[in-house]
Amino acid sequence: MTNSSIRELAERCLSRSFADVEMIESDSVFVEIRKNKRVVGGANTPQKLRAFSLLSLHDEKKTFSLREIPGFEKLGAMLDMSRGGVMRVGAVKKYINRLALYGANQLLLYTEDTYTLEDYPHFGYLRGAYTDEELKEIDAYAASLDMEVVPCIQTLGHMGQYLSWREETAKIRDTADVLLCDSEDTYRFIEAEIAKMRKVFRSKRIHIGMDEAHDVGLGQYLKKNGFEDRYELMKRHLAKVADICKQYDFMPMMWSDMFFRLDSPTDDYYNYDGNYHFPEEMIENIPDVEMVYWDYYNSTEGAYRNMVRLHKELQKPMIFAGGIWTWNGFLPDHIRTEKTMMPALKVCRENGVGNVIATMWGDNGCETDYFRGLIDFAFFSEYCYSEAEPAKEQIMKMGGTHQWNLC
Repeated sequence: MTNSSIRELAERCLSRSFADVEMIESDSVFVEIRKNKRVVGGANTPQKLRAFSLLSLHDEKKTFSLREIPGFEKLGAMLDMSRGGVMRVGAVKKYINRLALYGANQLLLYTEDTYTLEDYPHFGYLRGAYTDEELKEIDAYAASLDMEVVPCIQTLGHMGQYLSWREETAKIRDTADVLLCDSEDTYRFIEAEIAKMRKVFRSKRIHIGMDEAHDVGLGQYLKKNGFEDRYELMKRHLAKVADICKQYDFMPMMWSDMFFRLDSPTDDYYNYDGNYHFPEEMIENIPDVEMVYWDYYNSTEGAYRNMVRLHKELQKPMIFAGGIWTWNGFLPDHIRTEKTMMPALKVCRENGVGNVIATMWGDNGCETDYFRGLIDFAFFSEYCYSEAEPAKEQIMKMGGTHQWNLC
């Protein structure tokens, strides 16, 4: 995007004129006000747009200077498009604009079955599925703003909507929610998913899900093969899915809780104390995937430090996925977001976590407007861009950008 286009977008979204603002190239976010002269800069489009946002927050000052170096290499948001609230393409573009004004450079689209697969006619049927052209349009628009769109699919659990078409899915269904492992029909289906994502997205990364597959191996698989060690079953399945990703030039990432739950006597994700260490044989056999540590519930720095420590033991690149609480009613739960994400993001900065995601889930019917949730993206952006721990007042001031126009 050209500087003139960036200026125009900032004016439209922030509802003010920046005609007199000088734009420069900078290796980081840069804002300066001096003697009636205003200057902004950045290394890419999101950083330049963030500079305009900062300028709008401080332009009443006679002198002001700020340079910000991002603490996270990747800062993004994940939008849940699988709970009956699939956003139209135009709305997604507006969301991309708003994220870029915070300085974000990544969008993750969580689509369980809200896209189409040619050989599976009921996949996405009556679910508001995106067409190939729509997904390509979203991807191209994001790329014009130097933003990466990462496809997020499911390759094991959370497939209940599609698996309810029992005749079409009979050969790939283990339980009501989980795909059948060790089945060639299942891997043909998963390859169709991954091939579609390669067709419509330019990113080299793909999120393959694999979380909360609690009853894997306990349905049709059990009837056909008898009981098998479920960790070995899931590990074998993951290796197969990772190989398919590699064939399509994708680096897969996955929710990490499968490794935690399967080594837990209570099937819990967060019940490990500070003295626990994963078995070496488990670590050595994990396929080449990135681990996404999701945590929306802990409220102490100690809990997050312990979980980050354990993820580092897995010896795979770690991504942190926090939560903007959009799944608990008609409005975002700002208090819970604050209590859980401030300690989480502080620990991420301290431990050099390079990729941070703000998830926005639509559980129970997608009641909360994701645009309203954007006010709390300020927690993520300010911990990313502030060299010192940001004050709550600073976060709230940037969060006031929820009043921006839906540009």
